[in-house]
Amino acid sequence: MRSPYWLSLLFIVLLQAFPSFAADKPFPDTPVVNPITALNNELVDINKRFKASSGDDKEALQLQLFQKNSQLRELLAAAVRDDKQDKAFIVKQVQIQQSYNKQANAFLDIRIKTLSDDLNNAKDEEKFALLKEYKGAQSHLDEMFQERWQNLLWLQALGKPDEKAVQVAKEDISHRIELLAASMEYLNQQIDADNSQLNVSPESEKATIQLSLIVHQRRLAIATDSFVTW
Repeated sequence: MRSPYWLSLLFIVLLQAFPSFAADKPFPDTPVVNPITALNNELVDINKRFKASSGDDKEALQLQLFQKNSQLRELLAAAVRDDKQDKAFIVKQVQIQQSYNKQANAFLDIRIKTLSDDLNNAKDEEKFALLKEYKGAQSHLDEMFQERWQNLLWLQALGKPDEKAVQVAKEDISHRIELLAASMEYLNQQIDADNSQLNVSPESEKATIQLSLIVHQRRLAIATDSFVTW
């Protein structure tokens, strides 16, 4: 099964955030952070194969890159706690993660707004496929917010706190929560309206209203899942 178009674009964002990928040059050996260096080299190798691949192979490599980046974050989490690690190197790695996070956050925010508009304007048979993409994009955005905060905690632990970035992150998280709360309130109102219409509408109109109800219920579930992560 093919990945959604937005996921392919997010992959491009990830490539752009890692300078080493574009250069196609492995990181030099750094014994004190050898696992991180080795994983970075794997990411470079995946990028080379991605450029030479097509079709399903390309999409498989795309997902592999996301998985490898998750593994890299696990290694960084351990490295931050290890006083024997080269802190300057780890700080640089966290800053690369911040660059990716910022770009991915902006992209996903726009993509979610586009998908929301598409859902409102789509034909009935298109809505459920769009809902799947919408849920995936919201889940990725939740992860980006969580990783953004984790990056700041890592920098603080490494002796490189960024109070300005922390304040901006708090404001953005607060705004995200407010938007989710407003969305949940609106969707609950729409669900109530759909149920009221079902009670008074003729049978010939009920199928359309039931579809609207299902879509609103699923969107509410997506917004609620995102809301409870905070």
